Amino acid sequence: NYMINKLGMTISAISISEEYKGAGVAGNTMWPVGLVTTSALNHMMANDKEKIDNMMQNGRTPQIQADAAYAIITSSSSGFTGNMCIDEQVLRKAGETDFKKYDYITLGDTVDARLANILAN
Repeated sequence: NYMINKLGMTISAISISEEYKGAGVAGNTMWPVGLVTTSALNHMMANDKEKIDNMMQNGRTPQIQADAAYAIITSSSSGFTGNMCIDEQVLRKAGETDFKKYDYITLGDTVDARLANILAN
């Protein structure tokens, strides 16, 4: 299911980029370079904070996606459309060099602190 959904989103973005480029509307996709800590993990790990924390030790915070999305959205729609982007590559191209700030482990010193805004209440 995951692969089919990603394929559908990619084909949609390519179609949008072609159909609307004359109107100045861009169509791009953006995928993470690796794991990103989001509430979707609740479903995968049954809201088990220890399992999520163990899995995410080398993961990233959602901020990397937000920053990469901002870089894409603020770029020229006429010059940047029809792209299948990876968050870290977008940010590197924009000049970002400090990727440690996106590390999951930076969210806090304890499991509860790291997952405070991730787990469902």
